[in-house]
Amino acid sequence: MCLFADNWATRETQHLDGFEAETEHLDGFEAETEHLDGFEAETEHLDGFEAETEHLDDFEAETEHLDGFEAETEHLDGFEAETEHLDGFEAETEHLDDFEAETEHLDDFEAETEHLDGFEAETEHLDDFKAETEHLDDFEAETEHLDDFEAETEHLDDFEAETEHLDGFEAETPPFLSCNRSASKTCLF
Repeated sequence: MCLFADNWATRETQHLDGFEAETEHLDGFEAETEHLDGFEAETEHLDGFEAETEHLDDFEAETEHLDGFEAETEHLDGFEAETEHLDGFEAETEHLDDFEAETEHLDDFEAETEHLDGFEAETEHLDDFKAETEHLDDFEAETEHLDDFEAETEHLDDFEAETEHLDGFEAETPPFLSCNRSASKTCLF
């Protein structure tokens, strides 16, 4: 009975020892798993970090887009500077447009003066005509003088006709009525 009890106790303790050995192995496993749990906790932290870095990657991508936008705005600034230069050019061309409008006015004035030049040439022709007519006026004045001379000569013609009548009268007078002043100083009548 005692032998049986001893054997049973021995087997039971051995079984328990094996169980304890197993549990010790399990304890080691648990310790290992706790270590793994710590590692998992660390990896979860790293996962959070990776998520953060992914967010940073998105931010960097956004900033690169902004850098591209800034480069574009710099290009636009250059374009604005160019357009300001063009605005200055447009202001200059507006000044030239005013100048052209003024020169067109001068062109109209020149056309008018050319018309006046033609008028002056015509008036010069009229001046020549007037000079010629003045010459004719002198000629007419001369001819009027000749007309007066002719009127005078017509009067002389009448006088000559009268003297011819006297000549006829002298031919009719008898010799005793004639007065010979060269021969005698006395006259019969």
